[in-house]
Amino acid sequence: MSSKDGPKTRKIFVGGLPSTLTEDDLRDHFSSYGNVVEHQIMVDHSTGRSRGFGFVTFESEDSVERVISEGRMRDLGGKQVEIKKAEPKKHGGDHSSNGRSSHS
Repeated sequence: MSSKDGPKTRKIFVGGLPSTLTEDDLRDHFSSYGNVVEHQIMVDHSTGRSRGFGFVTFESEDSVERVISEGRMRDLGGKQVEIKKAEPKKHGGDHSSNGRSSHS
């Protein structure tokens, strides 16, 4: 199998989350695709409210492939959310990496 749409990863980005969705809801929804080893909804540090996106990390890359194969948009918590493979930050303005990434 070739990875035609980006590098293999065990982590997905989920955007457009409803503010009522909990981290447990997020894990429960995606656990049907495989073992979820980490999940988090990003929150605003000053208000403690959801920023509307999060990440789910699976035990296996195959789980990510299954999720992605079902399409980018889906209903979660009564709202359409966008799902894509999580990618390391590499766009301008990220001062933690000075443009040097190791490609093997």
